[in-house]
Order: sequence, then structure tokens, then C-alpha cells
Amino acid sequence: MLPYQLGAVENWLRSRACLVVLGRGLGTQKVLLEAFRRALAAGQTDGQHSQRVLVLLNTPQEEAELLAKRASADPLWSGLRANLTVIGPDFSVEDRANAFARGGAFIANARILVPDLLSGRVLPETIDGIFVNHAHGVAELSADAFVLRLFRLKNQRGFVRAISDMPDAFARGQGQLEKVMQRCFINDLEIWPRIRKEVQDCLSHDFQPEVRQINLELPRQVQQIQRHILNIVQGTLGELKKDPNLELNFQVRDSVAAAFEAELRQILDPAWQNLGPQARRLVGDLGAVRRLLTELLRGDAVEFLRLLENLCDASPVWLHSPDAQALLALAKDRVYEVQSGRCVRKLEPHAKWAKVLEAVDQTLSDVIQQPVAPPIELKAEPVSVEVPGLGSDDSDLEMVAVHRVTKKPRTEPTDGVLEPRVLVIAPEDRSRLQVSALLHRGVEAALLDRLGAYLRDRGKRDRDGLVAREAEAVAQELQQLQPRSSLQMREVAGRLCHPRVDVAEPDSELEARLEEMQPHTVVVLEPSLQAIRTLEVYCANLGRKLNQLKTVKLEPGAQAPTPRLQVYLLAFEDSIEKYRYQQSLLQESQAVDSIIRFRQHVTWKVDPPTEVAPPEPSSRRGGGARALQAMVKPRVVVDMREFRSTLPFMLHLRGLAVEPVTIPVGDYVLSRDICVERKAIIDLVQSLASGRLYQQAQNLCQYYSNPLLLVEFDPAKGFVLQSSYQIARREIEVGTRDLLGKLSLLVLHFPKLRLMWSPSPRFTADVYLKLKEGRYQPDSKAAAQIDAEEADVPHSNTAAFDVLRKLPGVTPRNMHALARKAGTLAAIPDLSLEELAEVMGKPNAEQLHSFVHASHLPAATQDRGPEIPEHTAE
Repeated sequence: MLPYQLGAVENWLRSRACLVVLGRGLGTQKVLLEAFRRALAAGQTDGQHSQRVLVLLNTPQEEAELLAKRASADPLWSGLRANLTVIGPDFSVEDRANAFARGGAFIANARILVPDLLSGRVLPETIDGIFVNHAHGVAELSADAFVLRLFRLKNQRGFVRAISDMPDAFARGQGQLEKVMQRCFINDLEIWPRIRKEVQDCLSHDFQPEVRQINLELPRQVQQIQRHILNIVQGTLGELKKDPNLELNFQVRDSVAAAFEAELRQILDPAWQNLGPQARRLVGDLGAVRRLLTELLRGDAVEFLRLLENLCDASPVWLHSPDAQALLALAKDRVYEVQSGRCVRKLEPHAKWAKVLEAVDQTLSDVIQQPVAPPIELKAEPVSVEVPGLGSDDSDLEMVAVHRVTKKPRTEPTDGVLEPRVLVIAPEDRSRLQVSALLHRGVEAALLDRLGAYLRDRGKRDRDGLVAREAEAVAQELQQLQPRSSLQMREVAGRLCHPRVDVAEPDSELEARLEEMQPHTVVVLEPSLQAIRTLEVYCANLGRKLNQLKTVKLEPGAQAPTPRLQVYLLAFEDSIEKYRYQQSLLQESQAVDSIIRFRQHVTWKVDPPTEVAPPEPSSRRGGGARALQAMVKPRVVVDMREFRSTLPFMLHLRGLAVEPVTIPVGDYVLSRDICVERKAIIDLVQSLASGRLYQQAQNLCQYYSNPLLLVEFDPAKGFVLQSSYQIARREIEVGTRDLLGKLSLLVLHFPKLRLMWSPSPRFTADVYLKLKEGRYQPDSKAAAQIDAEEADVPHSNTAAFDVLRKLPGVTPRNMHALARKAGTLAAIPDLSLEELAEVMGKPNAEQLHSFVHASHLPAATQDRGPEIPEHTAE
């Protein structure tokens, strides 16, 4: 690790509630793993914490597996009694409970951990500390915030340490930094940007890579296409600004920023229901045109033409504008031209492809010119690795690093064959596939392959057969074409070389990829702050290790590998990719300044959470009832699948005890007779279309006397079944008409079912509290033991089951068994007490038996009133 990374770890570990913000690409994973390891090792030096439990939250599955892999490969982790374990969906309830009971370091999904904490399978008091990854992404009602609150409610001694590598994320919105610190219960703040002196000292040295910044001029046709696209964007924005329901202040330069769509959506969501079809279509067109801008610089000419024609097939609003016609003509002219009834190809390769191939060839020449050194070995005895605690120095870290470097030189001759290694960093999947095809097949074959796929697709709609004939010609030419792979073994200057070229993405895995591959050359296809910073850190680590080699006695003739890394940084002049890179630098700089000012001038202290008192009972009830209700905390049974939503957290914040149970009917059980099925808007539409909601409503009405269908929509997004635009024009969409019709039929078919429309989880929680007033607490065992198979089977006599459900002693658990035993309601009085006890249990059987055999008529026959004649069925 670099000195500034170790400094960040030490400062982080000094506080029990601290947020560390690093600049993007400065080695967040290394800082996180080292802090995790030291916190775990500290418990092993203390006999009282031999079973220390540490948890890492807010880490995606792929990144979690990568962290676990890096920890298992690190010699410093091998000395610990516990490895880094990823708690995923494949862990059963028993496996999770046993794992936490044994102790260790865990990367856990918060949605899985919340039910375990609520049910008591994992006790918050047994957790020694929680690390929060990507702290900027902890939302207000997220599962991670729920876990942190449950942890802090019962555990004041454990630590909470958060980390983030996106300073600009804390500048989005008012007081975003304070909100994140409040959600994570954090009091201290550390920031390590690229401009900090310790970071600059580590990254400014002689071992920095040799950067060849290649500024490419946009081809003439590409410049014209970019200008026409920007004109279309400007026209679309102008049309949107005419809508009276919107207040847009965007300019064309704003539309090319990476965060434009998020900012636009934030403005559009509250007013979306009032927008007419024309405005909604313009919004969709704007997003599609922005994708054209990105694809123009990243993809080849054939791929751009395919995307453009697919957009034109959807008949966008801008299709008949002069810019659109010129754009389509230029895009076709880059691929083919029709002359005298013949299709003449004009395959224009991507301007950056030649530079990639040039970098591969140059790397071969450079590697061949380097003197070959035998593998470097340590003269001394093998290094014994000790696991340092919190107060140890870094000498063992340095020796392990020396041991790892000297075991494997950068260029290892294998049977006399050199392996020049080149890493290409591409921004997204489509670019990586194109570069891979280029390296394996050559420029001509890669372009012809894409052209053939495009012509086959367009030939299906071609009337005169010209495109289809050209597709056949391309296919035949591809069969005869010899691939020109840049990865084949070749002889250069009398020596055999087998190049290795990998393609990677500028993400959190890039640093591990560099350390594993140890490339000679790196090609950055598009300017990226993450990629450039990661390369700086990688070279600084490499240079530090090579400096340590100077103190190690090597075998005679052994030579240390050169640390010089060649980096090709490709960028188009006067393009949106360069503008976006400059904007990312500016945004991070402004965010860092804001965080530094906050740290210097704001005194911040977060109080630990407290239990929310249950709501006051109604004053109209007697004192005994109020005292009894005050002693019992209101409880809600929540289905396990519902913890993907934010409502359980809100219920907890409102003072309700949340009990996670897998229940086959409904999502929330509020009392013995109230059950709620929650639907988001999208779920409602899909369930109505598939018929699933009908079955769910039938089950609700069958097992509960007060079933409720809750339709909940996002408070940040406006929603109406019929917009003001439609009302003004007396119109209604077909989909809306269909939705209203199905909802009406559902309510008519199930008169007991009640609908509730909720604008937010907070509103829903308040309604739940009102509905629970004066009600018995729900029975979680009864709700969970409803036979799921019987719940999905429709019953022909729903009225009979309604009567049966109301009889004393009849519960959802024994209702179906009793129905099978008796067959009809009339046969129930004929069953003996012993027969009833077989299916209901003795207490319930006694209640039902005494009810059906007790005399309910008054003793005085003269007060009976007139006799009611019996009616027989026709």
C-alpha cells in the first residue's frame, strides 16, 4: 500500500464513527480491505473479542466476490482465523445464523440482514462494527440505513465506518453530505482528494507512466454528423420548453453532460402525469438522440447507421427536419453508396482502431529490445509474515510486497517465447466487443462482419433485392478472407513473440486487473478519471516495490524489471467525450472544496437513535384499556419479500414492531382480521393483466374478514389514472380504460375488498396505525401456517367459507381440515367432540362443540313471536 493509503486507514480507525472520502481512482478497495483486516486482527489480540463479528454493507455482488478473492490471495489475511465471507442468497437462514455465531468478517446484503436482525437470529449486540461501502449511495429509507438504525438502537459500543470514492455525489442536492452522515450515525469526516499533499507526494515521482496523449481530429463527416445531432437536440429542447407544465432552463451544452438525464428526470417526474403525448414523445426522442452522440464516437460507422435507422423506424418527432435528413444521408455515406443500381461499399474504420494496433506493434518492438533477465529470487530465507494489529508498523507489508514482486518478473520467457502484454481500457460493453473483434480478426474482417449483419437485417425490408444481394456477396467475401489477428504468435527480429491483449472496463476491478496482468502498455480509448487515477496509483505501487528491491540481495546476473509503463491516452478534439472528462474534473474539484469547507466550519454531532414510543391510545377508552395498550407495542407481520421496499423501514420509524415472516396470503397482516396486499403501480398493471391479482384478492377475502388492496406510488413521481390533458380533451387512453375496467370488475366481484391509494410510505404507515387502533395483535404463526396450496385453490362456495370462518374455534389453520372432515355446514353439529378435536385441537373443538349444541332460544315460548315458515329451494 502507498503511504497516503496507510494514512487514510490509520485516521479512519482512530474514530468509531467516521466517513472517509477519497478521490475517484485512488485505491478505495485497498483502503477498505486493510481497515477491515486490521479491525478483525485487533479482536484476536484481545481474549474478550475472540469471536469478533464485522459486517460490510452496500457492496454489489460482483464487487463483494472480488473483495473476497483479493482478501484470500493476500498473505496478510492468511494469518487470521477468519476469512472474508460473502453472505449471499445461497445462504439459508440456519447457515447465516451459524456463520454469525462463529464470528468473522462478512459482506452481507442489507435486505437479507434486516429480517435476521428483526427476528433475533442475529443480535445487534454481537456485532463489533459495520463498514459501509459507497456511502454516497445510502438512501433515506434504504435497507442499509435500516440495518444501521437497528444496530445503533441496541449497540452503542460498536463502530460504524463509511467510505466513498465519489466526492461529487455529495454535492448533488441540498445538504447531501449531512444527510448521509445522519443516516450512517457518523460524527467524523476525513477527505483524501488528489490535491492533498500526501497524495501528491506519493503519485509525483519518477515511476509515473510515460503518457502519450494522442489527440485525434474528428473526421469531416463525423464533425458534420455531430453538428446535426446537436441541432436536433437544441430543437427538441426548444419544443419541450413550450410546454406550460414544465420549467426548463437547459442549454445544448447541458444536454451532453453525463448527469443530464438524471437532472431532467428530477424535473419531469412530478409533472409527468400532466404532460401530453407530444411532450412525452419529445422526452423519449431526446434520450435517443443523446445515445446517438455517444455511439458516434464509440462505435464504428456500421453500428452507428444501424442505431440511427432503428430510431428512424420509430418515427420520432424530429425525423422530417432538415437536420435529420442530412444526418441520415451522411451516416449512409460512411457505409455504402448506390451507384447505377450497384451497392458500393465505403467502410470507414474507427479512427482509434489504428492507434490500438499501433500500440500493440510498438509494445512488441519495445519488449524485444529489453534485455532478458532470469527470474529474480531472494537470497535470504523466506520471509515470515506476521499479522499486525492496530499499533504495528508496515515492515511486514513491505517484505510481503518484495516477496511477491521478486517471484515474478514483468516479462517471463516461456520456452524462449516473449509475451508482450497490452491492456485496452474501453468504456462499455459494445466498445469492448468491437475492440476484441478488431484484435482477433483484423479491421477488414471486423467491419465486413458488422456490415453483413446490418445488410441481412435491412434486406428483409428491401423490395428490389439490392441489399439482400449485397449481403450474400459480403458473406462469400468473409468466407474467403483470411483473418489478420494481432494476437497470433509471430517472429520479430529473430525472436518469437506471443502478444497478450486484454480489454477491461474503467471500474473498481481495474486495479486488480493491472496487478494480475502487469501490462507493458495500456491504451485508454476514452478519457476517464477513474482509469487515469488507477494507472497513477498502480505505477506508484510498482515504483515503491522496485525501490524496496534495491535493499534486497539478488542472485548474480539478476536484473530488476523496468517500472516504466507506456500509456496511450486517446481523445477526439472538440468532442463531447473530452468535454465530459473536463466536466468530471471540475465537478470533483468543486465537490472537494465544498466538503473541505464543511469540515472546517461546521460542528457536527449525530445523536444515537432512540426507540419510537407507540402512539397514544384513544382517550375515550377506559384507563385499564389504555394502560394495557401502552404496555404492548403495536406489531405488524410483514412478508419476507416486502423487505425490498421501503415501507417496513417506515413502519419501524413510526413505532411499529416489524415481524418478518413468510406468509402465503397478503403482504402485511395488521390484526387477526386485517390483511393488506401491497402493489406498486407497475405491479398493479401487470397483476391485473395476468390475472394474478384476482387470485390474490380471492385468497384475501377467503382468509380475512377485512382484506385491503394498497396501491402505493412513488412520492417523487406524480400519478393519476387520467391526466389533466386527457380531461381537458375528454380523452382517455386505451390502457387507462382497460385498467379502470379491470379494477371495477375486481371490486364488484369482491365486495369485501377495500382499495387504498397511498402517495408515500409515510402516509401508508400512518394509515396502518389508525387501522390497528382497538384491534388485536396479529398472529404470525396463524398467518404463516395458512396452507399455500389450499390458498391458491379457488372455492366454489365462498359464502359457506365466510360463515365457517366466523364460528368459534375456527382459525385459518384448521378451517380447511374442518371443511374436509364435515363436508357441509349442516354436518358440523353431527361431529362428536373427539372428531372435532382430531382436526382442531381440544380447546378449539370444545368452543365449536359447545356453540353448535347450546340452546339459543329463550325459555318463555310466548315471547318467541310468530313462527317463520320454512322455505324450500325451488
